[in-house]
Amino acid sequence: MTLKIAVNSVIRGASSWLSLIVASVVLMVVVTLSIGLIVAGVSAGGDAQQAYASMGGVALGFTVLTGFASFRLVVGTCVRLQRRDVALWQIVGVLPRTALLILIVEILLVTALSALLGALVSEAVWPWYAGFVATSGLPPSDGLTHPIPVVAMITGVATTAVVSLVSGLGSARQIARADVVTAVRPSETTQSSPRHSRVLFVVVTVLLIAGTVTLYLTIGHVSPVTDADDLVGVLSAYPGMGLLVCLVFAMICGPVVRGLVALIRAIGLGGTPGFLASREAAARPRLTQALVMPISLAAAAIGMMTSWIHLVTTVMAARAPGSGSVSAPPRQMALLLGGPVIVACVCASAIVLATSSHRREDNALLLVSGSTPGLVRAKTVLEALVYAAVCLVCSYTIVTVNDLAMVAALSAGPVPDVRATPPGWSACAVVGFGFTLTLILLLVVTRSGMRKDPITIVMGGR
Repeated sequence: MTLKIAVNSVIRGASSWLSLIVASVVLMVVVTLSIGLIVAGVSAGGDAQQAYASMGGVALGFTVLTGFASFRLVVGTCVRLQRRDVALWQIVGVLPRTALLILIVEILLVTALSALLGALVSEAVWPWYAGFVATSGLPPSDGLTHPIPVVAMITGVATTAVVSLVSGLGSARQIARADVVTAVRPSETTQSSPRHSRVLFVVVTVLLIAGTVTLYLTIGHVSPVTDADDLVGVLSAYPGMGLLVCLVFAMICGPVVRGLVALIRAIGLGGTPGFLASREAAARPRLTQALVMPISLAAAAIGMMTSWIHLVTTVMAARAPGSGSVSAPPRQMALLLGGPVIVACVCASAIVLATSSHRREDNALLLVSGSTPGLVRAKTVLEALVYAAVCLVCSYTIVTVNDLAMVAALSAGPVPDVRATPPGWSACAVVGFGFTLTLILLLVVTRSGMRKDPITIVMGGR
C-alpha cells in the first residue's frame, strides 16, 4: 500500500519530481566527467597527468561548490512542494510516521531513476567529452580513447545520489512534522528549521568565516617571492580562496538575498507590476534564494577565474617577463567552468518548472481580482529583473571581496607590488544568460496558465 501511494504521488507531482530528476542527472553527468578527466590524467603520466589533474580538479571543485549547494536547494524545494499532499494524508487518518515513510519511498524512487539515467547519459556523453578534451590544447592521453572510467561513474553517480537522499530526507522529516492546518495551504512552501539546526548553522558559518580570514592573514605573512615557479604557486591560491568565499556566500545567502529584495522593494519598481514582482520575490524567500544562488555562484566562479588570469598575467609580466605568456584558451575555459554554468542554469530552471503550478495559481488569482493579462506579463518580466539584479550584486560582491582580500594579502607579503583590478564583464554575461533562460521559462509558465480559465485554476481544477 505504501509503495502504491508513493508511486501515485510521484505521478501526481510529476512536474516537480521531473525537475528534480533533470537537475540530478545533469549534476551527475558533470561531476562524473570531471572525475573522468582526472582519472584519464592519472593513467597518462608526465605533463598530461599534471595538466589533467589540475584541470579536472579545478572543474570538480567549482562544480561541487556551485552544483551541490544549488542542488540541495532544488531537492528541498521539490520535497517541500509535497507538503499539501502530506497534510491531506494526515487529515484522512494517515499517521505522521506513515506519511514520512511514503515520502522516503518517493525520494528513493526518484533517486534510483536519476542514478540510472545519470549513468546512461554519462556513458553516452563521454566519447564527445573526450574528443573535446583532446582538441582543447591539453597534452594527449590514451585514457581519452577508453570508455568512461568505472571509478568516475560510480563516484559521480553515488555522490549525487547520496546528496539527493540526505537533502530529501531532511526536508521530508520537516514537512511530515509540520502543522497540518498551515501545510494544507497550497501557496505555503516555507518552514522554519528547528532551533538546534539554526544554532549549528550559525556556529559553522562563523567558523568558516573565521577560517577564511585566517587563511588570508596567513598568505599575508609569506615572505616576498622572486622565483617564477614559486610566484605562480603563490598566485594559485587566488581561485582557492575564491572557492572559500563562494562557500561563505552559500552559507549566508538567505539573509543577504532577503536584504537585497527588501532594498529593491524600498526603492520601488515601475508601478503595480513592479510592486507585485518585488512582493513575489519577498513573499517566498526560499524560492528566491533557490533561483539566485546557483547563477550567483556560477557567475562569481567565472568572474574570479578571469580576474585571476588577469592578475597572473600582470604580475608575471612585471616580475618575470621571460617566463612566457599566461593564457586561457576558450576550450580549456569551457572545461573549467562550463560544467558549473550548466548546472547552475539547470538548477534555476528546475526551480521555475517545479513551482509552475503555484505560479499559475498566483497569476489566476491576479486575473480573477481584476488584473489584465498585460499586467501579469509585465509582473513576470520585472520579477526576472529583480532576480537578475540581486544575482548581479551577489556575484560581483563575491568577486570583489576575494580580489581585494587577496590583493591585500599578497601585497603585505609575497607580492608587494600587486594591484587590484576591476572585475570584468564575464560574470555579467553568465547572469544575463541564466536569467534570460529563467525569463523565458517564466513567460512560458505564465502563458500556459492564461490559456485556462482562471476561476477553474483558483478552484483547484487542472
